[in-house]
Amino acid sequence: MKTKLLALSALMALSFSAAANDYFNKFDTNKDGSIDVNEHKQMTKGWMDKAGLKGEKRAQMNQNGFNKKDTNKDGKISLEEFKAAKAQQKKAKNKNKNKNKNKNK
Repeated sequence: MKTKLLALSALMALSFSAAANDYFNKFDTNKDGSIDVNEHKQMTKGWMDKAGLKGEKRAQMNQNGFNKKDTNKDGKISLEEFKAAKAQQKKAKNKNKNKNKNKNK
């Protein structure tokens, strides 16, 4: 049983990694191996449009999100930084999901 869980966990990690690579490559439009602030704006455009964010608030949220992902503060998001940010987002989402699940019991 433990072996099956470890294998499943490894497969899920590989799947997450492949999906993160694909998503990263989609937004690395100049194919330089990193996402700059303008590419990040394009990456966040969809959800910001849906949220109705405009003007200064939108620019501020984009810059804050970029800065949070750019952990080494070199002005670009590497694939490693991107994956770490996505893993952190996934972990937070799961934590909130479990918190809400326990709240409804």
